[in-house]
Amino acid sequence: MTSPTDMQRRAMVKLPNHEYLPALNGCMDPPAMQWPPGKPYSPVVGTRVFADGVEWYVHENGFFSTTHMVHNSQLGRQMAVTVVDEMTVAGTEPTAVGTAGPQGAAPPGAIEKK
Repeated sequence: MTSPTDMQRRAMVKLPNHEYLPALNGCMDPPAMQWPPGKPYSPVVGTRVFADGVEWYVHENGFFSTTHMVHNSQLGRQMAVTVVDEMTVAGTEPTAVGTAGPQGAAPPGAIEKK
């Protein structure tokens, strides 16, 4: 979907290529995905659910990204974050390479979501 209505957009994340995807993990009003500087954007080719139940987008180049809600203790409320992670060769230790909002980390043990 490339041009959602304002109401639909609240449950979607804007990608660096200006397209929109449904936000993951029940996230509302996620910030736009910020791709790591100096690295070409790679399209989303699927999703995965990790062992702790967190959904992640899978990008063509092996990067993972997600949207989720975190508690901001200074504001005293939940807020949406969008995270981009690059998995290591072994696929067990994520390394955050770009984030919008607080930095997140993907747990090991990915399970394919169909």
